[in-house]
Amino acid sequence: MESAHVGEIYMTIYDQNGGFVDPMRNVILTNRTEGNWVTYHVIFVKAGDEDYIRQGARIVIDATRYPSGCRYEMLTPSRIIAMGRLFYRG
Repeated sequence: MESAHVGEIYMTIYDQNGGFVDPMRNVILTNRTEGNWVTYHVIFVKAGDEDYIRQGARIVIDATRYPSGCRYEMLTPSRIIAMGRLFYRG
């Protein structure tokens, strides 16, 4: 898979009924910082100093704001790079 620059990646979270969960509609990954936690309840943690998605990078999602069963999509302007359902053990 070719690398995707974090400034080109958008993330959307949908509820269990398929509706957008505000404010997580097409939010650019670089806005998912600790400083924006109060707004989005999602943080992107880079692996190293590069601004590309690579092994070791993580996305931390607040399980109380976005419960199991919510669906997520990560995309660039030209393709979907990840999608799935949130599932928490506990």
